[in-house]
Amino acid sequence: MLNPIVSSKVCCKIIYYFTPNKHGTIHYVQNSLIYLWFNFKVLSSCIYHLQGLCRIKLPKKATRTLIYPVLTFFENYQLQNTTGFTVPNALFDYSVTLSIESSVLLDPSIIDPVTGLPANGTLVFVFSPNRVVEDRTMVDGERSRKRLTFTRAGNAGISKANLIAGGLTPAQADDLFKSAITVHFNMTGRARYVTDSTITGNMRLFGD
Repeated sequence: MLNPIVSSKVCCKIIYYFTPNKHGTIHYVQNSLIYLWFNFKVLSSCIYHLQGLCRIKLPKKATRTLIYPVLTFFENYQLQNTTGFTVPNALFDYSVTLSIESSVLLDPSIIDPVTGLPANGTLVFVFSPNRVVEDRTMVDGERSRKRLTFTRAGNAGISKANLIAGGLTPAQADDLFKSAITVHFNMTGRARYVTDSTITGNMRLFGD
């Protein structure tokens, strides 16, 4: 039986307005969900890397062997070509990763299997498929509005067994789940000829 992981400091809420050189503010709330919202408006190329966009701090022994994320996204964006000529590369693209941070992961013998480098306190997790992309040609004057809702569960989740299979010793995996763990939500994306876009996401963590 999976149970929601809760604590007195389990959640943050972030409002993130994405335009060049403009950033938003983090607001903390008391429940077991992360809500993220950001907006960007660009007509030229745009690339963004939002590391630690949101985070949940779990207390020691919040779960025994498993952190199981369930994420839901609501997106609404518009591509529009007002250049006066056909463009071959109108684009809306983003991908999501989760990372966990713990003092146990400062052990120099622990290697992050995603990066191949010492974990240095953090491990990164990619749940595939973790990407939304529209990449298309648009003639002059063409406009395309898309609205999409989808939910992504983390397959086997972040489990003690998988961490051991990935290189942690049983003792290190035990110590990790006994420690305080911060789960970070990260997003990377690109946009071209996007007039407006909003993505709303929430994440609930389950454990045992």
